[in-house]
This record gives sequence, structure tokens and C-alpha cells, in this order.
Amino acid sequence: MNTNVNQEDIQKQFLIRLADENKFFKATRDIFITKFSKQNASASNKEIAKILKTTEQQVLDYLRHIYQELGFGSSKPGRSPKGESPYEKTYDWLWNEKYTEFQKSEIKKDIEEIDWQFLGKKRLEKQQETQRLKHQATSMGFEVNIDLPLGLVERKEQQHWLKKQSSRNYEPPKEVIKKIYKNEEFLQQIIGKETSGKNKHIAIIGEPGAGKTTLLSKIADFIKSQTQDLAIYISLASLGNLTLQDYLLKKWLPEAMGLFNPEITDTSVYEGELIKCFRKSGVWLLLDAVDEMGENSPVSALTKLEKELKEDWLTEVRVVLTCRLNVWDININRPLTGFDTYKTQEFKPEEIDKFIADWFTHAEKTGLGEILQAKLKESRHERIYQLVQNPLRLSLLCQIFYRDENGELPETKAGLYQRYVRYFYEWKPKNIPVELTNSDDLKYELHQALGKLALAGIDSNYRFQLPRSLCHEHMDEKLFKLACDVGWLVLAGRTETDEDIFVFWHQNFQEYFAALAIPDWDYFLNHVPDNPDEGTYRIFESQWKEVCLMWFGREDIAKQYKNDFLQAILSFEDACGNGEFYRYKAFFFGIEAMLESKSYEMIEERLKEIIGSCLGKKIFESVEKITKIYKKK
Repeated sequence: MNTNVNQEDIQKQFLIRLADENKFFKATRDIFITKFSKQNASASNKEIAKILKTTEQQVLDYLRHIYQELGFGSSKPGRSPKGESPYEKTYDWLWNEKYTEFQKSEIKKDIEEIDWQFLGKKRLEKQQETQRLKHQATSMGFEVNIDLPLGLVERKEQQHWLKKQSSRNYEPPKEVIKKIYKNEEFLQQIIGKETSGKNKHIAIIGEPGAGKTTLLSKIADFIKSQTQDLAIYISLASLGNLTLQDYLLKKWLPEAMGLFNPEITDTSVYEGELIKCFRKSGVWLLLDAVDEMGENSPVSALTKLEKELKEDWLTEVRVVLTCRLNVWDININRPLTGFDTYKTQEFKPEEIDKFIADWFTHAEKTGLGEILQAKLKESRHERIYQLVQNPLRLSLLCQIFYRDENGELPETKAGLYQRYVRYFYEWKPKNIPVELTNSDDLKYELHQALGKLALAGIDSNYRFQLPRSLCHEHMDEKLFKLACDVGWLVLAGRTETDEDIFVFWHQNFQEYFAALAIPDWDYFLNHVPDNPDEGTYRIFESQWKEVCLMWFGREDIAKQYKNDFLQAILSFEDACGNGEFYRYKAFFFGIEAMLESKSYEMIEERLKEIIGSCLGKKIFESVEKITKIYKKK
């Protein structure tokens, strides 16, 4: 397919072909092509005569002949009713009937010459630009110019330790690391080589904000620049109720074809050729964010992908997917097979320093970067130093410190996001409506509405893809417009019914705002031992983990109230008869919640009691070290 031919040229070729078929030569041919060109649709016969340097009467005479030859001649004298003139009938027949036939014939002629790699590149470039803007971590965006050192750990899969019969005295095995890759090594050695062995697919897993989407974009760049393969990026949140096959044929194909020829509205004739392309080797599916799929559970999402990747013409593709760590590891017998697993690494100290230096160099404040580097190395900031081993959180801290170098550094994830939101409206005052800048009450009202919307999304199959109708259920038009104008909500696409879909600037902000909307901890846990169906157990559901941890980090909730929740978590008894699976799960979640809530002394003895009785000496000693560190704060 010649993708460089513009629409005017194609339309002219159509008129020339029709002129040839009807034996319109010389003046007849010139008048036919000029008069029925779409560019001259509103031109009068007098104007056509001027273009062709002839008389208006000659144009009329030749048009009568043309109408007669095409079957639209009229013997009735006088002016025809609107839409019934020979010209109008001929024009309508040409462009609404014959041109459609012409397009289909051209498609059939060129269909085997489609450059799928070219189409894939065009679509990928468009998506990457959208993703770059969406995943810009801060409002200043300097981090997008920094090459993240996204080393990967190849994980060796292992039996889940809780399956062991003697779990009361069994110590969970450490993660088995086979090899650590730097960016270029991973691209050359894993992506750039033919697969060998039983696993041809790749899973990139990591914590929220660890750079999984950024790495997926780098993989896309490598495939399109270093190979002849076709790379197709799919945000799994945008699947909705579609299967992967339906998405490729009904959404990706029309969008890709439309980038170079907007007039192609029927792409069904291309579907067979795309399927042929998939049946060969050399096609990659880059599937972003399993955790954002609108399924009932992580297991359902993984099961759906497992089934669809084994169907018909998708069996030959290679897949790279990204997924949050807690979603990937949610099931003991994970249903998604055929994947080698690679986990993103946290920043090393020298990488944190380099990131800060690069960020503040772009901000033209190198001295300020050096001050932040020194502050993070102080022992009292050990907790935030651990938190910013994550690229997203380090980006947020850089912008917070850029705004307030004399302020105290936050100590929790929630504190980091709270500080960022506080300064958000001051960074780009020209983009913030004056009424919002001058009214704390309006900001509070907006944040409350964002919290309700965020919570409604996570508590439904919409998750992070929020249709306009859901937005309006939880905020009025004024607040909705403010949320979009300042950038909290971003237009991300449309549903099958053409309804606008919005997302939060970053999904971590949706989780933060959702945490603000939850006043009581029984929203996460309301244990009814005798009848669990009547209880609430969100602490065991993967989509609520970050929300709950953010809740523990909130500064507006009383410390004793958090401790009450911690005690409920740490003393949880599941009575499920399955090796106390949920008891251990609750315990480990309680450790993370303890660090976010800063409630170290109040629960130290309880931790020692549970660890000593259940998990053995080695873990007991590890947690003792944790409590000693944080008791100093």
C-alpha cells in the first residue's frame, strides 16, 4: 500500500478511471474531472469555465452529454427540485456509490502489499506520545528527560511457602535471583534474540511507580528501530469487555489505518491480512498493566489472558506484559504460564544521587539538588530514603523540595503525596483558575469529590478507567471541569459506545484520593468469624493494598485509631483450615502498615509474640531490627 498518496490524488485517480471507463475524452474529460472534483463541489459553471478557459455555455453543453451518458439526463424543462437536478444526482452517485466501490477495488489490489510494520510504527508513536504525557510523574516533568536505570532481576519461580504442611515453623524462602540486567543488556540479550526453551513470553513486575510502563516503551522503541517485527502496544485497561482478538480487529486496526488515511471507515477487508500476519513469527504484543484490567479479581484477569493467548491466531505472538508485584504473586498456582519473570529493581544509592542531580540540572537548580542529596543521607530520614528508591516517589520528592527546600521531608507515602498535592496549585499558577487558587474551601470540595470518584472506580470493574457518567455521579460539572483543567483528570479514550473515558494523572493519585475518602478502618476489615460472608476483607484484595497503606499514612487520623486497626490485623484468625493462609497474609500486611503508620512502640510486643510463636527465630530477629530502627524516630 502506498501510504504517501494524499486524498486529493486518490480522488483524482478515481475520476480519471471513471472518465476512461465512459470514454470521456478531451474537453468532455476535462469538464467531468474538474466539475465533479470534491474541491470544486460548490463552484458554479461560470467558475468551472474560468478554470478551464472556456465558455459557460460550452460547459453546460458538455455536462448535458455527461449526464446523458451516466444515466442522469433530464428532459424536463425548468429548475429541478433540490436534490433532484442531474448534477446533484450524478455527484451523489459518484461519491457515495462509485467511490466506495473504487476504494474496495483499490484495497483488494493493494491488500497483499500492506506494510504492517509501518502501520505499527505510526500507531506506536501516537500511543507513546500519549503515554509520555500521561505518565509524566510531576507537573514540571523533568524526569521524562532522564534515562532511568531500570535494571531487572530474573526471578526463579518457586513453590509458595504457605503450601508447606509444617508452616508454623517454616521460614519463607528468599526470592531466587538468577541474573541482573541493565537496560541495554536486557534489550539485546532478551528482546533482541530468538526465544529458546518453553517460555517465550516476558512478564515485567514491580511496585507501583517502579518504571514498568517506561521500560515497556523502551522495549517498543527497540523493536521498531532494531528489528523488522511488528510491535503492538495495548493498555489492558482499555480492553473493557473485548477479547484481545476483538480489540486488535475492531480498535487497533481502524485506529492504525486511520492515521494515514482518515477516509477509510470500513477496515473489515483488512482483517484477514492482519490475521495472516499474526500467524507468522515477528509480532509482539506489549500489554501494559494487568492490574488495571476491569476483571473481578487478579486471578480472573490472569486467567483471561492465559486463555486468550492460546487461541487461534495469537498462539505465535511473543508477549511482554507489565503487572504490579502483588497482583502477579496473588495466586499460589498462578494460571498464566509460558512467561519468564523479570522484576524491576529499586534505585541504588548512587542511582538516587544521579537522578536527583539530573532532575535539578534540568530545573537549573544544581545546588538545590546537592542539598537534597545530603538531607536524604541523614539518619532521621531513613524511611523517606527507602521510599524514594522508587522512581515515581523520587520524582515527587524532587518537585516538593524544589518548591520548599526548608520544609521537613515527609516520612510516609501518604505524607509524600499530601505534600505534593499541597504545592500542586502553586507550581503553574497560570494554569490554575483564580477561583481555585484563592479558595481553600473550593480545593477541599474538589479533593472530596475526587476521593469519592477514585473510591467508586477502584470499588468497581472500572478501576482506573473512569467513564464520564461515573465522574458526573460524584462531582458536578463545575468540579469536573476544574479537575480536568488543572490536570487531576485526563481524557484517555472512549468506550465502545463513544463515551469519554478519564483517568487520574497517575493511578497512585487515584489511590491517594481514595484513601482520603475513607473515614473508618472497618471499610477495609470487618471480621465476622462465624459468618465471613457478612464481613469485609478488603485488606486481602490486591487493588486495595496501596489505598489501605495510604490510609495508614494519613496525618489527620488519630494514632490510637490506627493502632486499633493494626491490632485487628495482627490478631486476625482466619479459621479456614488451610494452613492459616489469611492469618499470615494479614500479619505481613500489618508489618507494612506499621511502617506507614509510624506506630512502632505500641505494637512491638505484639509483633514479637506473633513472630516468635508462628514464624521462627530468623524472621523474629529481622523484625526486631526494624523496630529498633524506627523507635528512634
